[in-house]
Amino acid sequence: MRASASIVIERPIREVFTFAGDLAGLDQWMPWLREPQALTDGAVGPGSVFTALYTRGRRPLPITGQVTIFDPPHRFAFKVVDGPLEFQGHAAFIGLGGTTQVHLVVETRAGQAPARWVEAWCGPLLRARLRRQLQQSLAALRHSLVPPAPARTYSLHPQPLAA
Repeated sequence: MRASASIVIERPIREVFTFAGDLAGLDQWMPWLREPQALTDGAVGPGSVFTALYTRGRRPLPITGQVTIFDPPHRFAFKVVDGPLEFQGHAAFIGLGGTTQVHLVVETRAGQAPARWVEAWCGPLLRARLRRQLQQSLAALRHSLVPPAPARTYSLHPQPLAA
């Protein structure tokens, strides 16, 4: 099953890529991950390995992921190499002057026969749910990088005009 989502973030491409590509900070914008840790020393690159807890469902499930593409500031990709689900994803970053478009794509595959049956019958519903999760992740990424605008206050009582 494949799903995708995009967002424009009002920050330069290098700033967005640096934040999104930090393995230890994945949980700041991927709400389904907890406690990510880079297992590979040094700079992130193809072959870098990380662990995290996948939190969708009844209980957190440990996963091990591996970076498959790391091309700053344009794209990175990863796949789950150990865990209960087959999952891979990639993110593309496109600079638009002082803003950045981020396009996130994930592909999942049910591993066991009963799960494949559910995926076959409920595919459209599951795909829509996965797309909503991607949209939530991208909104969290934007929120982490762009502080919200100050709230405007309005008075319900008219103020007297100055004479």
